[in-house]
Amino acid sequence: MDLKKILFGTHNKSKVARIKTVVKDLPIQIVGLNDLNMVEEPEEDGMNVIDNAVKKAKFYYRLSKMPTFSIDNSLYIDKLPESEQPGLMVRRAGGKKLTDREMIEYYSRQLEKIGGESKGKWVSGIAFVWGENLIRQDELVEERYFVSKPSKVIKEGFPLASLAIDLTLNQYLSEITDDERQKVKNDADRKIYNIFVDVLERIEG
Repeated sequence: MDLKKILFGTHNKSKVARIKTVVKDLPIQIVGLNDLNMVEEPEEDGMNVIDNAVKKAKFYYRLSKMPTFSIDNSLYIDKLPESEQPGLMVRRAGGKKLTDREMIEYYSRQLEKIGGESKGKWVSGIAFVWGENLIRQDELVEERYFVSKPSKVIKEGFPLASLAIDLTLNQYLSEITDDERQKVKNDADRKIYNIFVDVLERIEG
C-alpha cells in the first residue's frame, strides 16, 4: 500500500517524532519542514490556537501543495494569576524568546513562587488543509501536573516535559519512552489518531 505523504508544518523534530509514533499504524508518511528544506515561517498573530494552527497549515499547504497540518499550543497553570498565565506566549518571557533550558528555568521559578506544584493544561489547536477550501480544525486539551523540581532528562523540543509528572506512571513526561506512552495512550493521542483517520478518508475519498 502506498503511504500518503502529509506535511507537518513545524521545524520541531520532537513534535514530528511524537506524531509519527501516534499514527504509526496508519498508511501515512509524516514529513516535517526540515525534510523539505523549508525555512519560511508565517506570522503567528491569531487570537487563539485554532487561528494560528489554521494560518500555519494554509501557509505551508500553499508552499508545498501537499496535505498539511499544523499544531499551535497554549499553556495554563492553575495557581498562576491570570496576568501571569503563559497562554499563547509559552516561549516568551521578558520580551525574549526562550531556549529549552531557559524555559525550564523560567517555569521552575514560576512554580516555586506558587508552592512548587500546580495542576495545569496544554490547550492546542490542530488544523489540516488538503485543498484551498478543505480544512478540518480541532482543539485538544491535555491535563498536566507541574512541579518546580526539573527532571535531569530534557527532551529537546518538549522542555516542559521535564517539569510535568504523568500521574498514571508516576514519572516525569521527559522520562517516558515511546513504548510506555503507547501503552497508556492519553485522550489527546487518541483524538489525534482519530482525526488522522478521518482526514485520510476525506483525502482519499
